[in-house]
Amino acid sequence: MIDQLVDLIPGRDSQIQNLIALISEQTLSPSNLIVHGPPNTGKSLVLKELLTLLERPAVWKSCLEFFTPRLLFDSIITEVARLVGSSSKLPAVDSLTVLQSSMAPLLKDIGRNIALILDDADELLTSNFTPTTLSSLLRLSELTEANLTVILVFRSFPFRQLGSLCVPSIHFPPYGKENIVRILKLCLAEESFDRSVYEDDADLLEEVWQAYLDVIVEGYSNLTWDLCDLRSLALRLWPLFLEPAVEGRIEKSDWVRLYRAGTFLFSGEKFALEGIQFKSDVQSTHQLPAYGKFLLLAAYLASHNPSKLDARFFSKSREPGRKRKFGSRPKANIKVRPS
Repeated sequence: MIDQLVDLIPGRDSQIQNLIALISEQTLSPSNLIVHGPPNTGKSLVLKELLTLLERPAVWKSCLEFFTPRLLFDSIITEVARLVGSSSKLPAVDSLTVLQSSMAPLLKDIGRNIALILDDADELLTSNFTPTTLSSLLRLSELTEANLTVILVFRSFPFRQLGSLCVPSIHFPPYGKENIVRILKLCLAEESFDRSVYEDDADLLEEVWQAYLDVIVEGYSNLTWDLCDLRSLALRLWPLFLEPAVEGRIEKSDWVRLYRAGTFLFSGEKFALEGIQFKSDVQSTHQLPAYGKFLLLAAYLASHNPSKLDARFFSKSREPGRKRKFGSRPKANIKVRPS
């Protein structure tokens, strides 16, 4: 199992081994687990693939999709009920207390451990959620007395919010150069890009692609180590790099001359400052009708309001309240009798 995952996701051997040791059914799973690391480091991918291989029942929610606690709790209880096959009517989950009392009977007779994964859990620390939401979710397994593991996926470890709570954690560090090249090399089989120059020589294509990726990562590593950024750069610069070979000015097998001709592409900041434009993939543009433009502008302006005020400003069912000045009260009708 480990070898299968390591081949699928390079550079995450120790993290995969630690996760298997913690959440496999052969061991007693912890009630809580924190997985943290920068974006694009394989946290969610490793968890999804591992839970699939283990055939573990799981509820997966992204906190970015919910702007109020009630929406998140309602979604969790609905998914848990679907997972256990319950057809009973579910109450409206207004608070964590209701969530706990509703989940307890659903998970009472479940023999297997269920994983509740909350991706993008950094959202729980924003003003959309109460300060106690994180600590209460970490006690969900304890309060429901259920065989439940709550897995929280963070971009950065929440030291201040956890306080003295001791929660096992697994760190996903940024990929190194070797692992980035290994992952980008997999794009050769998955991505659609220009292969016409090397269509009759797959071995030469693989050799040139490997050398090209080494140069890309080396040239832009001082700007970013983000895997998605480097992947995008590699795919977008590839046609420019191959131009001399496509035009017949340089032999496709002459890597040294190809590299010298494309040196300006790998100069990092210098390349950006020279203002060389990428070839646009957009073939044509379309104009929206006037009414559509107004709707788009209105939606853009509305997006700048806090999400918790959406129901107040945009709900059709809410009637406008009576306005009055702050601190003003209706005057009491006091009659003074003459002495």
